[in-house]
Amino acid sequence: MKVIGDVLLKKLTLLSMIVALVFSSNLNAQRLRGSEFSYQCVGPNTYSITYYYYYNCNNVGMPSTIDIDWTGSCGSGSQTLTQQQVVDVTPICPTQQSSCNGGTGTYGVERVSYTGVITFPPGCSNIDLSNTYSNRTAGSNNVAGGAQLLYVENTLDNSVVPCNSSPQFLDQPIMYTLTNGPNSFSNEAFDPDGDSLVYYIVPALKAPSISVTYNGGYTAALPFGIGIPYSINSTNGTITYTGAPVAGTTVLAILVEEYRNGVLIGSVTRDWVMEHFTSANANKPVLSGFNGGPNITDTVCPPSFCVDIFISDADVGDVIGPVIIYDSSANFNFSTSGTNPVTATVCWNSSKPMIGGTYYFSLEASDGACPIPLLTTKQFSLTIRPGGLFTDTHVQCDSLAWIDGNTYDSTNTTATHIIPNGSASGCDSIITLDLTINNTALTTDTYTECDSLPWIDGNTYFASNNTATHVIPNGAASGCDSVITLDLTINGVTVQGVDTINECSNSLLWIDGNTYLSNNNTATHTVGSVSGCDSIVTLNLTFINVDTSISKSNNNLTANAAVATFQWLDCDSNLAVISGENNQLFVPTKNGNYAVQVTQSGCTDTSSCINVTGVGIRELESIQHTVYPNPTNNIINIQFKKFDETTSYEITSISGQRVLGGRITNVITQLDLTDESKGIYLLKVVNNETITTHKIIKQ
Repeated sequence: MKVIGDVLLKKLTLLSMIVALVFSSNLNAQRLRGSEFSYQCVGPNTYSITYYYYYNCNNVGMPSTIDIDWTGSCGSGSQTLTQQQVVDVTPICPTQQSSCNGGTGTYGVERVSYTGVITFPPGCSNIDLSNTYSNRTAGSNNVAGGAQLLYVENTLDNSVVPCNSSPQFLDQPIMYTLTNGPNSFSNEAFDPDGDSLVYYIVPALKAPSISVTYNGGYTAALPFGIGIPYSINSTNGTITYTGAPVAGTTVLAILVEEYRNGVLIGSVTRDWVMEHFTSANANKPVLSGFNGGPNITDTVCPPSFCVDIFISDADVGDVIGPVIIYDSSANFNFSTSGTNPVTATVCWNSSKPMIGGTYYFSLEASDGACPIPLLTTKQFSLTIRPGGLFTDTHVQCDSLAWIDGNTYDSTNTTATHIIPNGSASGCDSIITLDLTINNTALTTDTYTECDSLPWIDGNTYFASNNTATHVIPNGAASGCDSVITLDLTINGVTVQGVDTINECSNSLLWIDGNTYLSNNNTATHTVGSVSGCDSIVTLNLTFINVDTSISKSNNNLTANAAVATFQWLDCDSNLAVISGENNQLFVPTKNGNYAVQVTQSGCTDTSSCINVTGVGIRELESIQHTVYPNPTNNIINIQFKKFDETTSYEITSISGQRVLGGRITNVITQLDLTDESKGIYLLKVVNNETITTHKIIKQ
């Protein structure tokens, strides 16, 4: 996950840091005992950093801020972290003092924490996070003295989805051990995302990819020296070694790699110094296997698991405690009794189902001895055979007849039924009932009505009724049926009427006190009550808009209104009635101004005056024919005084639709209107000189 260019940049930057640190306080080189940090995703490309330094507390305090450097596929940068808390973490017995905060004790370790938030550019991946603050403590057994920096690096794949949070160590590093081992101690971490973790001992670093200088006889693979074998549990980080290391200090570095679906997505490093000393407290606590035996693994069937683990210390005066369980998933409950020996009882957490699989926990026991308690950590595993536990879930209305032969009419989550050897693994099948009882909803639908009631069951009731019921399947909020009972009282008959009004004006003030300006057939007004039932009047209002428009064609005037009566008026004679002119078509006999009075649906209105000129000038001079009979039932005759072969005729309806037409071929031409409907037609007679129009009325 390293970017070569970025690493080179970090190395160049580190050279300048080393030069500056050579001139920094020498106390820094005396007090740093280790460091580690973790990151937590708090948003897209954004991570909260928590950094811990461990140092000898009887020296000068740590700075108020530190910097985290980073390099990635998108470049590099740094982020300042701010000091949050300083805590005395000296692992001493209850009767001792540490040397911190003015204490008079021999031993003292403080932990200072720093936090800050880093936001990387979008798309930035393969990120290395690192910090180099100062030199390590003066020379240890395995790491040479001098200006060897304490460099810690974590890695992050910022491209994974969902975004990743790093592993976090469950407890602080072991600072003190006895020279007269054997010794073991845990560096177990948990991952908040549930990713898989693998643990390694790695070389301690003083710069990116640059190991510290180890003394002769020591390497990263032999941190305690030749002849002192050790091992690290790759699944929980427990380091175990035998033999007697030289009194003094040992530098250790632990790498925890994080895998998701088999792909490496990040890592964290812990780098610290451990001090070995001699003490009359020659023995550390010893933990037995399950129930006092040697086994630290077991395979069980659900639904329960409980074992005793016995803890004893050969130093009779030691009082064992505290005893701590490391179980990041909280799968186990834990209690202790006694002082030396101690019985630790570990049981499966009853609030969690026993799902098939292998589960781990570690116990750490302290002997409580002075001045520095000794610790022992042992990891245990439990394999649960699959298929032993089942939950039979029901959401039922009213009651349930279950497989155990009982009928349950209330909610139940405790009833169980066992099928011996019912699972494929050979375990019993234990079925737990998870029953939710919902009751049928019973409601009453109450009405006091006039006349009748069409109800939700599809029936119309004309008399009072309190027995009819209607079931709505799954109609209750719980999903059960809803049963509705009718409670109906019929009081009498509602009197209803309609007030039909055809209004000629622009508004109507109705009996309800409202003025209506447009058609309305929904307004109602209650005008009385009989036996408690209203008399309701509904308005049926229609505003009559009389069509007074006129069409003019060749000095002929046609009223456009349909289904109406007409009376033509002489505007030049103070709107005098023109006798006999009460048809839709009006053919003026003289020039002037004319209007029509139109009556529609009982409303009468008068049009604007229309000017007509040029009546009869050429037509009167050129009348060469007569038309008869008019009005007619069927036949129209056109008789000419003088026959002209250029003459033609055309009959159109009042709407302008052509009915008949053709050439005049005889002195008398007969036209048949038998197939036409009654009404007014226009006959045009046309020759080279004149156009004569006649109004024809078919009866």
